[in-house]
Amino acid sequence: YNNSKSIFIETLKKIMDERMRVKEKLKTLDKSSTEYRRLKFIDFALKTQAAAFSHGIFGWSNSRMKDYEVADSITAVVREIINRVKEKCDELKTPWIYSHTDSTYVVCEKDKVDDILTQLNKVIAEYSGNSNITPVLEKKGYYRIAYIHSPARNVLVPEDGSVDNPETWNVTGMNFYRSEVPDALADIEI
Repeated sequence: YNNSKSIFIETLKKIMDERMRVKEKLKTLDKSSTEYRRLKFIDFALKTQAAAFSHGIFGWSNSRMKDYEVADSITAVVREIINRVKEKCDELKTPWIYSHTDSTYVVCEKDKVDDILTQLNKVIAEYSGNSNITPVLEKKGYYRIAYIHSPARNVLVPEDGSVDNPETWNVTGMNFYRSEVPDALADIEI
């Protein structure tokens, strides 16, 4: 690792900055609107491009930029951050129920969320040291009901939602919504 200028890193930053811009815009739109659906596809394309560009390109055996040490290093750094977050949750007696790639779900009282988040981000900052980029966990929300629906789908029911009404769910993970499948297939999992 070094801090020298890299066109590779600069390009990846541009992809991530664009994705953050799209995600911010998505927060302002009605989920049933055409513009929301259009931007959601753009968001997915940017996410896929960033993942392929950041580590997939190094780990794919047919890539011109194949470098397993780089791919392993990226994976190892993120895995270590996740492990430290989980250890801190254990120390705080805050059960973690899911932790993967860029998410950690914990069981806690609503009034403790901000404090726990601050402590987890402190652990990440300490681990990251003087790195150019320090990952930051953000509060996605508080959900009175949450469950892992399948190995790749998480259902989060907000305080004003109902477990019996899928329209109120916040679904995360790789779900059918992200695929270009007919509605009939997308509804199977529900």
